[in-house]
Amino acid sequence: MLFNPTEFACKALGLEPQGEPWGKNHPVSCTYCGRTIEFGDLSLKKVIGSNFLDAHELTAPGTNVCCGWCAPCKSKSFLARLGAAVITEEGAYSILSDANRTWFLLTPPKPPFMVFARSIENAQHLVWRTPMTYDIEAIQLRFGPHLFVIRHSVLLKSIKVCERMGKKITAYKQDKAGAKKNSGFRHRHPFASLDRMGKGAKSGVFLPHVQDLCHSDPQFAEDAAFIRKLSDGELWGLATLMKQKPEEPIKPQPVSLK
Repeated sequence: MLFNPTEFACKALGLEPQGEPWGKNHPVSCTYCGRTIEFGDLSLKKVIGSNFLDAHELTAPGTNVCCGWCAPCKSKSFLARLGAAVITEEGAYSILSDANRTWFLLTPPKPPFMVFARSIENAQHLVWRTPMTYDIEAIQLRFGPHLFVIRHSVLLKSIKVCERMGKKITAYKQDKAGAKKNSGFRHRHPFASLDRMGKGAKSGVFLPHVQDLCHSDPQFAEDAAFIRKLSDGELWGLATLMKQKPEEPIKPQPVSLK
């Protein structure tokens, strides 16, 4: 069964459609999600202003009418409380904190669900732009203007591979530096940095020692080849899971907007 994202989100949160009945005999498409609005369906007119920043993402930009299910999803309380969330049939759960995001990444809920996260500090319209996820081997993550895919089994394997590579990089650097210059720092992954907000030119870039180890260690070279094939979504997940001091997973309480 296929779901409309905004209707799915509203029902999970216990929200009702909003607006006035569409009074024209000809149907119109929702400017946000593209749903067909028929005579009598709840809707809102003139919903897009000149300062709307996501106009290029609109499904039907010419109508300037939104359906009753999209209406609640553009409220200030919705945007503020659900800046990063996973929404299931049972409810909506914030994943703004590292502990809550770790819970989602390690044990994603049973599909169908939708998951999104803002890519800037300000509120972003995300729900109507987020595809539904029906398979945890193809998790559809809306990250601001970007759409990422996470293969859950690949993400879990990448944790072990990163840790194995990190240990070898640490040993390699200690051997090069000698005992007197050993800083005690332990690498947990092979990257110069991992930033879930995508900031910094070195985020997701291998450390310079990786190339040397690839030449001398066939297993390390195999691991590096695997990591190079990770998707942007899987790197986004690793930025939380491979922190120097990782968080224990905590399932959040359901969000209530009532």
